[in-house]
Amino acid sequence: MTTALPPGVRDIVTGSSIDYAKKARGVLTAESRVTVPAVTEDVEFDVQAGIRDAAGDGVAIVTVRWRLGPVPPSRA
Repeated sequence: MTTALPPGVRDIVTGSSIDYAKKARGVLTAESRVTVPAVTEDVEFDVQAGIRDAAGDGVAIVTVRWRLGPVPPSRA
């Protein structure tokens, strides 16, 4: 997420949660695709990542809540 932010945008994680679908065994793979919104004021933004096992079955979904905002002029 942080590598996708444009210059002039600050970020902080304010929360996270995980929903489990089934017992995870073996090698797990997490994937997330994010389109960062235009940030002109402080905004809450949730990002989800799906976690799959070696068979490709979904075992969990992780949600991370970000607070995004413009960098104040004195810190730009």
